[in-house]
Amino acid sequence: MSEVQDLAARWLGALHSLDIPAAVELLADGAVLEMPLAPPGLPNRFEGKAAIRAFLSGSQLFSKLEFHDVEVHATSDPELAVVEFRSTGTFEATGLEYANRYALVVRAREGRIVLYREYFNPLALAGAFER
Repeated sequence: MSEVQDLAARWLGALHSLDIPAAVELLADGAVLEMPLAPPGLPNRFEGKAAIRAFLSGSQLFSKLEFHDVEVHATSDPELAVVEFRSTGTFEATGLEYANRYALVVRAREGRIVLYREYFNPLALAGAFER
């Protein structure tokens, strides 16, 4: 497994455990988190380790979150990995069930994640805000 594949797997492991400090520790200081398909009202870009930490810590949407069928793919670029998986969970605020599918683009340099781009179905996230 390449370094970027290992970092991507460790990142997902930390998020699966809802261990935000462990996830943030894998980021470079200038890391970027992007969610191009984020629904209205949810920012789609965070720049810097501190901003990502604040987002992940302050927007805890889930009381339970599990990842399934995780596949971490190598690419011809040694700094880049693509990850596919699905998730199930429970929204913290509403108690409603959650399920989604994801494709991630993860770029790493010098042992840290510098880019995390997450594609997901934004309609599935709507349940966080409905009762």
